Parts: sequence; C-alpha cells; structure tokens
Amino acid sequence: MTIQNVLSAAKQIMSDRARTVVSKYRELVRTMAAGGKVPPGDVIEIVESAGKTFDQLRVDMELVEQRKRDAVIVSERPAVEAEMREVGRLRGLLADRRKKAIAELNAEEAVLIERHNAVALRLSQISSVEPRLRNTCPDESLLARERELTNRKLALLPKFRELQNELYGQTVSPSGYASARGCERCKGRSCNMSANCAM
Repeated sequence: MTIQNVLSAAKQIMSDRARTVVSKYRELVRTMAAGGKVPPGDVIEIVESAGKTFDQLRVDMELVEQRKRDAVIVSERPAVEAEMREVGRLRGLLADRRKKAIAELNAEEAVLIERHNAVALRLSQISSVEPRLRNTCPDESLLARERELTNRKLALLPKFRELQNELYGQTVSPSGYASARGCERCKGRSCNMSANCAM
C-alpha cells in the first residue's frame, strides 16, 4: 500500500469518526430534550468527544424543543390553507348572491319609479282639469254654494285651531301628567310632564 493510499484511508477513517461523533451528539441532544435518561458518564464522553460544553448542550436541547414546537405549528399549514380556500369560496358565493339581490331590488325599484311617475302625471292632469270643470259648471247655484262653503271653512279655521290648542291644554290627567294625547308643545306626542308642558 502506497503512502498516498494510507493517507487517504486515514483521512476516511477520521471523517467517519467525526460523523459518528456528530451523530452521537445529535442523538444525545434529541434524547435528553425528549426527557430520556442517559448515564452521566456517557453524557460527559459524548460532549467531550464532540468538542462541546454543557452550556452548548443546553442551548442545543432548547433549540430542538423549539423546533418541535415550530414543526407542530407548520404542520397546520395544509388545513389552514384549505380553510382559507373554503372561506374564499363562500365569500364568492355571497358576493354573487349580493349582486343578484341588488339587481332584483333595482329592477323592482325601477318598476315602482315608473309607476310613481305615471301616477304623478295622472294627478297633475287631474289637478289641471278640476278648475276647468268647476268653473264651467252651468248651475250658478252650485257655484254660489261652493263659494259659501269655502268662505265658511276659512272663517271656521281660526276657531278650529283655537279649540285644538285648548284640547291639547286640557289633556292633563288628575295625577298631574299629560295623557297619551300629548300637548301643544309636544306637537301631539305623548309626554309625562306636568300641566306646565301644555302652556
């Protein structure tokens, strides 16, 4: 065997030993991090062989524990991504339903607007015809009667308002509180104030 072959073989042996030492140290870290029991003598031998300290061993054990916790979290990715896809699908369906509902409501509103415009136009036409119908009445007595009633209405209106105000002022119960009919100040709404509220 040549010198070169000897050196190559020795180098290979040293490399194998180094890998073995590293492998034993990693196994020691995993075992102790998992709570396994290792004879103190074996711990000392493996740590020294790996060129480590007990502080480094402690740090490596904490790193293994942290990696286990991280691995558990990362393992949730497929389920979380699936849930995200489902949420996106449901939101898409909801958006489609919203668009459809809005379109239906808009269509109904358009029909009602068209109907409203038609009714408003008809009322306008009726209002424009009413005076002509009244003014062209051939019976003068009816026209006179209409004028009389209109004048009476105008004359009675102040009295009506006076009685209305008086009514509001008298809707106070014996207990001193206004009844459900309200008062003038409350504009007909219910109140529980004293009689002064109606003044």
